[in-house]
Amino acid sequence: MDLQNEEGVPQRFYGKWHIMCMDSPYRQYVLAMMDEVFSRYEADELFLDIFGIQFYMYYQHGLSPFCFCQHTEKAWNTEFPETRIAKASRHAKDGIAVSAGNSAEP
Repeated sequence: MDLQNEEGVPQRFYGKWHIMCMDSPYRQYVLAMMDEVFSRYEADELFLDIFGIQFYMYYQHGLSPFCFCQHTEKAWNTEFPETRIAKASRHAKDGIAVSAGNSAEP
């Protein structure tokens, strides 16, 4: 699943390459591939192309590095139940800061 902006639009690196959401099922897919590589072959390191590109896009082009998809919303609510959010994109558009101990509701 692609990284989504506040409006739910999938983000692309220079309009071509997918920027994957690491909270989506894609994460488990990548971890399984890494496990396969390291369990079958003697490898000292592994280069993961395009990972972390969202931060390059933020620093070079001002695009948000954060994903607002359903998987990220679920991951946030699981990790930080005290700051549970109902709809990530609504809060991002409204400019509501969500941090530990603060309510995400306006």
